[in-house]
Amino acid sequence: MRFGIILSLLSIVFFFSCVPHKKTLLLKSSDEQAVVALPLKVGDVYYKVQVEDLIDVKVASPDVESMQIFNPGGGGGGESSFYLNSYQVDREGNIQFPLLGDIYVLGLTTTEIKDLISEKLESYFKQMTVAVRLVSFKVTFLGEVNNPSTISLYSEHTNFFEALSKVGGLSQFANSRRVKIVRKDGGEAEVYWVDISTQDFLSSEYFYLQPNDIVYIEPLKAKAVRGNLTLWTFVTGAITLTLLVVRTFR
Repeated sequence: MRFGIILSLLSIVFFFSCVPHKKTLLLKSSDEQAVVALPLKVGDVYYKVQVEDLIDVKVASPDVESMQIFNPGGGGGGESSFYLNSYQVDREGNIQFPLLGDIYVLGLTTTEIKDLISEKLESYFKQMTVAVRLVSFKVTFLGEVNNPSTISLYSEHTNFFEALSKVGGLSQFANSRRVKIVRKDGGEAEVYWVDISTQDFLSSEYFYLQPNDIVYIEPLKAKAVRGNLTLWTFVTGAITLTLLVVRTFR
């Protein structure tokens, strides 16, 4: 009788420690057979430069010697050279650029900065091209991912799932309906809650990440339950073993 009760308790423990299949799905739709076309807000997600951002600017022209002033690091050196030879946006929103002095770039996209520098250099060089890109594009993943860490991204249009794959994806107990994104907006940090379990997330303004975003993924309640039940499993297992020993030597 007692042995049957113990087995029943163990069965309950096993049942409650399992995560329902539906809670592990992503990008769910009300009609799984339908073909859904959702707009991706690519045009709305171009990052606008903020204070302390690092910008890599390269100027190319047939007059190679004249270009040395703009490209002191040359073309090699890897990622570290971009940091050493990049331009940091100061508190006034300027970068200090050779020949041109202070250029106000706060709130501009990299494309707008490229056009601005190109326009200013036209009076000095007849043939030249300008390339601008962000250097300081890092995103931090915390919570229920398999490898919580800060990662470097090299595209201004990296979507949430591309970045998520770099930290090993969601853990078993990730709550895909409760994802917190902390995003810097000017001098403030704003917190947004998103649901990545439905297809509507694809057309969300948070589908594309921005530099210095912090992503925190909450655990399911099942994780807390399993943590508590682990202790109960140990206790009931010990009781079961004790009862078996008692019955054996009775």
